Formats: sequence, C-alpha cells, structure tokens
Amino acid sequence: MRIITTIWMAGLVLIAPVDLLTAPSAAQTVPAAPSGIQIPPAALNAPLAAEYRQMISQYLDTWAGQMRQADRAAVLELRNQLAARFGQYDSVNYRLPFAQLAAQKLVPLLDLKDALKQVNVAIALSQMDQVSIQPALGKMVAHANAAVRFFGWQGYEGIRMLVLAQGPTFIQQMFDALQTAAANEPSDGVLRAIYPVLAYDQERPTFVAPEVYDEASRRALELLGQLWQRQCDQVEQTSVSASVQASVSAVRAAQVGIRELHAIAQARQSDRAAQLAVLPLVVAMMNSAAKAYQTSGAEGLAADELRLLLRDIEETVNLITRLRQNYLGMALSGNNPSDRAQAVERAARTWVDQLKGSGYLAEPASQAG
Repeated sequence: MRIITTIWMAGLVLIAPVDLLTAPSAAQTVPAAPSGIQIPPAALNAPLAAEYRQMISQYLDTWAGQMRQADRAAVLELRNQLAARFGQYDSVNYRLPFAQLAAQKLVPLLDLKDALKQVNVAIALSQMDQVSIQPALGKMVAHANAAVRFFGWQGYEGIRMLVLAQGPTFIQQMFDALQTAAANEPSDGVLRAIYPVLAYDQERPTFVAPEVYDEASRRALELLGQLWQRQCDQVEQTSVSASVQASVSAVRAAQVGIRELHAIAQARQSDRAAQLAVLPLVVAMMNSAAKAYQTSGAEGLAADELRLLLRDIEETVNLITRLRQNYLGMALSGNNPSDRAQAVERAARTWVDQLKGSGYLAEPASQAG
C-alpha cells in the first residue's frame, strides 16, 4: 500500500492540486469517530455474522453522512478515521466485508461537487486492499476527475493478484474495466499509475496458479502495447508542443512506462520469448524519443527529461538483448547541443540496424515506427 507523502504527492501536481490531498491548516471542526464496531475475537475466525456486518454497514452510513456535511477542514481527519476503522481488525473475515460494503455505500460520494471530498474518498477506497473493493475501483478508473482515476488504478495495483485468485469471472471483470478505462485515458499523469498495474514483474504468489498468472501477464502487456503507440506519438511531439509542462508530463509518463518494461524484462530472464516480447515497445519509444531530442536541439527542460528517458531505454535494450552497447550513452555525452542532437538520432538508427541484423526485430520498420 503506498503511503501518501509530500515527496510522492509532487508527482500528482498535474492531476490534482496538493490541497485536494491534504486538509487545510486552519482550525478543524472534526466530527467524533463513529463507534459501534466491536467484534469478539472468536467471531473473526469464520465469515462475519450478519449482526457484525450490520455494525459495519451502520458505521459506513454514519461516516458517509459526516463526509457529506463536513467542512473542508474535517475531510482529512475523516479519511484517517475510515482507514483506522478498516484496519481495526487484522482479519480477512472483517476486512473483506468491510471493503464490500464500502464499495456499495461510499461510491456515491465520488460524485460530490467538492473535489477535495472526491479525492479523499478515492484515496480511502484505493487503500482497502481486498478483492471486494473491485466494483468501486471500476467506477473510479472511469471517473471524470483525473485524481480519482489515478487512485482507482493504484487500488487495482494493490488487489490484482487477489483478483487472479478468484477465478475467470473476477479476472474478466477486472480486464474489462481496465481495457475500457485505459483506452480512453487522456491524462499522462494517470498513465503513470496505469503502467505499474499492467507490469507483471513481481514474483507469482503461491495462491495464483502459474497458467493464470502467465495469461494475465500476457493480456496486461497486450493492453500496455495498445496504449504505448499513443505514448510514443506524444513523446515525439514534445518538441513542438505549445506547453513545456505538457511535454515534460508526456516524457515522464514514458519514463515510468520504460521502467516498468525494464522490470518485466528483468523478471522474465528465464523466459526469453516473454522477455523479447517487450523489446518492440522499447524500440518504438527509443525512435520517438530520439526524434524528439533531435528536434529539441538537445536543449531545454523537455530535452533534459528525454535524455533520462533515452538512457533508461538503452539500459533496457541491453538487458533484453545482452549486446552491451552504449550508442545512446556516447551520443548523449557530447558537449555541443547541435552535435549531440544529431548523434542521438544516428545512435537510434544504429541500434535498430543492429537489432535487425541480430534477428531481434523481425519487422524493424513497423515495430520501431
């Protein structure tokens, strides 16, 4: 579960102002935390009885009413109260129905007019790491507020392995939601949360069958590939964009994507076919980034971000192919910006030629753009 920190929040500036993630510093008028969920330890050793589910339901109703009426100074404290109540008992027999009921009762709060409340409810839901929160996350990733979508994707990152353990119906529901939301996602900031969800780079949990994990990994990479050409196009246009902020945002989203592709390749070192499936995506971004860097004249904030991206790309190509070349690194080390810009574009062409000659790219012209 990701902890909200000041440093981490800096990455959300393009999605939501920081004051949507934290409460104002003014004196707070905070309602007392609703009480009433008192469950004997023995009752947590089995699926929760109806009387205890009713306690959770009543608590959530009360909490929702308080959030609706709260002034802005109370929102963060209410979010913290909800998180504490969800974590009150370290038992899946408690947290599973809690998340299920929260998904039913708190989703309407995402449509409150106050964006501060929308975002803080979204954060709370995203941190309920139980498979039963999935219906709420499906609503969140399709929300009009980009920050709500961001936290919806983070929520999926937290539960995706649990979903895989539930069987075909749950898995299909997850991929249907992800497919629809990702295909229509206009925000580079939100894409930075999408790529980690689609990167199956962790060790397979023992509760997920190998064939299920492999199929989900394949589908996720396929979905990432559907997004990737648009990301490549956005990066290629950074040098002609009217907004430096938009240019930098696009490149930083690509940086996240490349690092996730690197992690996938690293995790698949014993499966060459799966590892090589990542390479065309990396090469496509290499060509787009090199073109953008050349057009930028190797100067400016976007060029600085492109340089970081190109270095990450070369590291990933070398990881996959084991060729250990430094074409881009050498080109980026030049002192003269004009010469450096031209050298980077030539280095990208050299990489494609070598990958073609080594048999790594069956169709380099189409794969590399």
